[in-house]
Amino acid sequence: MATTLEFLRDYGVEIRTNGQRRWPDEIKARIVAESLQPGV
Repeated sequence: MATTLEFLRDYGVEIRTNGQRRWPDEIKARIVAESLQPGV
C-alpha cells in the first residue's frame, strides 16, 4: 500500500522539504470541476 506522499507524487504533486505541496493546474481544475457537479 502506498503512503500518502507516494500517492500524491503519482498525481504529479510536488512536495517540498518543508511539507508544502504544489498541485499541478490540471489536478486543481479537475478538483474544482468535480466539486461543481450537482449532488457533490
